[in-house]
Amino acid sequence: MHIHSKRLWSAILLLGALSCGYAQAADAGGQVVTTDDKRVKFWAAGTPEKTEETMPERKGAPYKRTTYAMEAGGSMLMLGVLEFRPDDGSAPGYETAYLNTMLDNMRRGFVNKFWLDTDGWKDIDLPNTNLKGKQVKGRLENQDFILRAYVAPHTIYMQQAGHAPQDKKAAEVADKFLQSLEITP
Repeated sequence: MHIHSKRLWSAILLLGALSCGYAQAADAGGQVVTTDDKRVKFWAAGTPEKTEETMPERKGAPYKRTTYAMEAGGSMLMLGVLEFRPDDGSAPGYETAYLNTMLDNMRRGFVNKFWLDTDGWKDIDLPNTNLKGKQVKGRLENQDFILRAYVAPHTIYMQQAGHAPQDKKAAEVADKFLQSLEITP
């Protein structure tokens, strides 16, 4: 991985995670990955690198973070899940509050390096589900960057894609990855 790529990954890996294993299906130049619990599917452009981390116990905060990251076709892609304990006694909607705080902190922390394409976070829905989320587009470390985050009970699902500006092939790979997410809450 290039030094420039490492800096971008260092920045975006602050955000998310995924707990899953492989179930592969052939797809032109990629594969479909399905989580062990069969709740999440996504198209992977390359071979994802899995990282799992147990987080410190804090009420209203995730206890587990796992990421699947890959670099392929000129794109850096990541899918992640932050898992929260269902029995920690937090008020309803704590996942959304956690996401909003995390996104605001990210924006403030990257203020000198992160330029938004829009006025900020845009509300989004995941097709074929009732999951709501947020999306931001911008430029970070000379890379076009998209972050999507969806909230489900006790879980935040995140997708991140970055690529060189005006690299049409990389933009197509990133878009295919972003459009492929399927979640069964």
